[in-house]
Amino acid sequence: MRSKLRNNVIKIVIALIVLFVFFKWINVLDAVRYIGELNPYFFALAALTILIINIIKMLRFYYLQHGLKLGISFKDSLIANSIAPIVGRLTPAKLGEGVKLFILKHDKKKVGFIFVMEKLADIFTLLVVSVFAIYTLGSYYNAYITLAVIFIGVIIVLFNIEKFLNFVLKKNILEDSWFRNSLAEISPLQWMVFACFSTVMRFLIMSVPFIISAALGFDISLWIIIQTYAIAVLIGNVSGLPGGIGTREISFSFLLVTYASLPKEAAGIIALMVIFTDLVIESLLALVGWLFLKKV
Repeated sequence: MRSKLRNNVIKIVIALIVLFVFFKWINVLDAVRYIGELNPYFFALAALTILIINIIKMLRFYYLQHGLKLGISFKDSLIANSIAPIVGRLTPAKLGEGVKLFILKHDKKKVGFIFVMEKLADIFTLLVVSVFAIYTLGSYYNAYITLAVIFIGVIIVLFNIEKFLNFVLKKNILEDSWFRNSLAEISPLQWMVFACFSTVMRFLIMSVPFIISAALGFDISLWIIIQTYAIAVLIGNVSGLPGGIGTREISFSFLLVTYASLPKEAAGIIALMVIFTDLVIESLLALVGWLFLKKV
């Protein structure tokens, strides 16, 4: 317990240090001056896009649990998926998933299966876009090897997830082949719908920085934005910091400076406005979810 607490504290401290370095690098006081050029209509569109993303995420969860016959009501799914994102973003221990388990109180293994599939789907779409980014942005050959290793690792985890989780959790809490058995319970049509939800959601997520950049008056290619943001999110996920915060922003800003020829202050304020908009919408959703939860 103490070891986990110490590790979480260390992650929070590292995240704060990375944020400090990021703020210093972009000259944050100069960067915030760009906010004066913010187009409120485009900003509202970005906020609406994030709201739609969270609705799709909730529908994806609800549809997949229906295939597993978990019997989670639409209201419970709404509550859990409203509160979990902000908790997961601000905590280093993936407590967002824990909040879902606490609220839903259904079959923990099957609910855990949904979490795993959501993460795998998100990682897969990021990897696909990142492969295109490597080709388009002309990165180094070694990057292909890195992505190949990550992709193979995802596939290995997919088919041996029970052994992987038992190793990580240091407990034999899951019987062998539970993951493959859960896979078989989902129909091909349900997998197609799940894949569509995941793909649409991921590209909407990567379109938010484009809308924010347009709101601030910057003319950047949508394809460049999608590719650079996909790489930055992937780096943030690998970092293990709370919500990838800091590492994602500094990576995204650096890539915009390098491939979109933006001043670092402009690149930095785009990254900051993206995370700010996310936090505002997710906080409001969490408030709505909490109010619904109090009425239950």
